[in-house]
Amino acid sequence: MKKQRYYLAITLILCFYNLSKAQTVKDFFYIEKDSKELPVFVRGNLDNKTIIVFVQGGPGETAIDFGRSDYPRWQNTLEKEVAIAYYDQRGLNQKVNRIDTTLINYKQYSKDIIRVSERLKEKYHAKIYIMGHSYGGGFVYHCLSEFNNTTSTIDGGIVLNTPITTDYSPERYNYYRPLYLKNLALEFIDKDIDTKKWQKAYDWIEEVDSINTPEYSKK
Repeated sequence: MKKQRYYLAITLILCFYNLSKAQTVKDFFYIEKDSKELPVFVRGNLDNKTIIVFVQGGPGETAIDFGRSDYPRWQNTLEKEVAIAYYDQRGLNQKVNRIDTTLINYKQYSKDIIRVSERLKEKYHAKIYIMGHSYGGGFVYHCLSEFNNTTSTIDGGIVLNTPITTDYSPERYNYYRPLYLKNLALEFIDKDIDTKKWQKAYDWIEEVDSINTPEYSKK
C-alpha cells in the first residue's frame, strides 16, 4: 500500500513538472503606447522560444478578435506548440473619425510587421516567424522581399493562399497559372493517380505555355 502511494506521488510530481515546463503566455500591449496604435495579443506556449506573428488578410480584418474567439481552433492545437501573436493592422479598432489613408499601403504595413517583430523579440527573446493569410500573405511577401535588409529580427515567413498578382497581371496567365498546372500534374503523375489524364494535361500546358483565354481557362 505504501509503495502504491509512493509511486502515485512520484507520478503526480512528474505530471505537475511537465505541465509547468510548458511556459504559457497570455499578454496584451500596444506597439505605439500614446496613440494606442497596433494592439498585440500574444497567447500560447513559449517553451521552445518561438512566436508566430499572424498577419490577417482582408485587408482590414481584425486579427485579435480572430484569435480571441479561437476561430482557427489554434488554442488547443498550434498554440500548444508555439506562441501566436495576433495584432490589429493600422487603423483598426480605434475610436477615430478619419483614418490617414497615406499610411494604408504595403510600405507602411511592412514597417508595422517589422516593428511588431522587433518588439516581440526584444520582450520575449524568441525566434520570430511571420505568417500571413490571403492579403496578409501579400504583406508578408512584400515585407520579406522589399525590406530584406531590415528584417534581421524575423527568422522566417509563411504565406497562405496569397494573391501575388492582380486579376489582370500578365504574370498570372503566362507564369503562375501554367506553373500551378505543371506542378499539380507532376504531383499526380508521381503518385501514379490518373497518370494518362495528368500526362495529357502536362503535355498540353507545355505546348501552349499560357492560360490567357476563356477557352484555355475552361479547359
